[in-house]
Amino acid sequence: MFWVGIGGWGVNALGQAGTAIGNSGLGKHQAWTEVLPDQGATVAAPLYATEGQGFYTDVTHLKYSDGSNEGFKFYLENIPTGNTYAPLTQSTHYNGATAEAITEKNGSNDLANFDKAYYYYTDVQHSGSGYGIGTYPNDKIIMHNGTTGDTLATPSSLSNSGQDFYVQQNHCK
Repeated sequence: MFWVGIGGWGVNALGQAGTAIGNSGLGKHQAWTEVLPDQGATVAAPLYATEGQGFYTDVTHLKYSDGSNEGFKFYLENIPTGNTYAPLTQSTHYNGATAEAITEKNGSNDLANFDKAYYYYTDVQHSGSGYGIGTYPNDKIIMHNGTTGDTLATPSSLSNSGQDFYVQQNHCK
């Protein structure tokens, strides 16, 4: 799975969206959204990524001053086809302490064969101003197989004012 989200790291509130490879209940390269704890599982989107091509994902928390319409607004776009999906999921569970850009294995110790996953222009906007994720404290997490100890994937250093990076797949099934 490749996804971005708000919240989740060490908290029980998360809005996330992305695409999947080899995940139960989702087609190959199918887009999805998820709001925890409200939904409890990923929700398949009627949109697919084009393998090897760009895919844009945006997760925004909405809260109007009157308290109405609180939730997560998602925008997903298959860049080469121009197809989009933009649902709103109601939720009063929000913790904006963290933002994530993740390449994740599918629940087993195996990792899909993807070579490199590129994350461009990753930023966090707060009060209308956007800043590259590298301007905030961040963790560079190396993915390992819990059984064999093999290194599965490694993130690169941040570039472009702390906005761009890639994840290099090192060992797959």
